[in-house]
Amino acid sequence: MPAASEGMLYAGSSWLLFAAIFLMVLALTRIFFSIERKDIAAGDAQTRSRLTRFRFELLSRLAYVNTFVPVPGYRNYIDQLIRESAMEEQYSFEPFLAAQECWAVFCGSLYLIVIDPSPPMAIAIALFGFYVPIARMSAARAKRLKSICKDLPYMMDLLTLSVQAGADFVFAIQNIIEQFPERPLRDELRLILAAIRAGASRKEALLKLKSRVALAEVSALTGALIRADEMGTGLVEVLRNQSAFIKNKRMQELREKAKKAATLMIVPLILFVFPCMFLIILGPIAIRMYQTLLGG
Repeated sequence: MPAASEGMLYAGSSWLLFAAIFLMVLALTRIFFSIERKDIAAGDAQTRSRLTRFRFELLSRLAYVNTFVPVPGYRNYIDQLIRESAMEEQYSFEPFLAAQECWAVFCGSLYLIVIDPSPPMAIAIALFGFYVPIARMSAARAKRLKSICKDLPYMMDLLTLSVQAGADFVFAIQNIIEQFPERPLRDELRLILAAIRAGASRKEALLKLKSRVALAEVSALTGALIRADEMGTGLVEVLRNQSAFIKNKRMQELREKAKKAATLMIVPLILFVFPCMFLIILGPIAIRMYQTLLGG
């Protein structure tokens, strides 16, 4: 009798678990298909193929479902990543998470169907697919920061010369924008100028720049400019000091890279250069010894 009771209890728990999962899936399905066509028809005019329309509609519905996902820490991380990559117009948290989910399902299903029907390995591959959009976004952010770090000394020279010539901060930025090539740093300067002209203070515009560009040089520059603005210090001396600091830091980084290059050259020397040298030097001697021994 106790065994039968335990069996009935186990069967009842299984049915309750199945019912809970079924109701949850049903609720998510109702939410998933509750989006009206007018909400997703805006992008249909820009799409051409059926596959593109299906992908856009799928991402739109997943993005709507992701609005109910309670992950504030992960949301802040993705928002910061998007902001530092300067892709606020292309992405937001919900569509980005939808793209991660699609990549995870695609990679896991592809592994199960094509390679090996092993659930643990498929879960690992799905996690790898979930990380793919983050890796692409991180690569775009690193490329952007590298470009800004490369152009920052030149921009500081132009800004220092403009302010030293008598121009104010806004007019100096305008001159730099007109003379600077199309690069990420120019886009950041354009955002600063637009924020100031929209009514924001210089401090607010610089703090936004600091949040978008995660570089120590930019953080030091914005902090110095904010302190100069609050204390009433002249901008010429501040900009000159910051320009010298950025140039010295840049030269220090180049020296460190030059020191590392000498160490990194050891591997190709051992693998490629030394064997060729030994072959050229010792090859004729080995052939001559072989001919001598063969003749003897």
